[in-house]
Amino acid sequence: MRRTTLALEEGLVTAMKKRAVRERTSMTELANRLLRDAMRQTRTPEPPYFEWRTFNCGGPPLVDLNDRDALLDAMEE
Repeated sequence: MRRTTLALEEGLVTAMKKRAVRERTSMTELANRLLRDAMRQTRTPEPPYFEWRTFNCGGPPLVDLNDRDALLDAMEE
């Protein structure tokens, strides 16, 4: 188990001490359980579903997009 130092509000420390006594557990066990539960409840939401959108641009392209030379020529014009 890893040790760390947290700066907690005084009222929070008092409430945790009372709760630890009431539940007959240590502050460490209580803090671990509360943090673990909080982490489970605040999972990162799934990223939004991405969908490619296409639009009708008035018909087929005037240049073969797979023909690199034709595409470069059309871009230079």
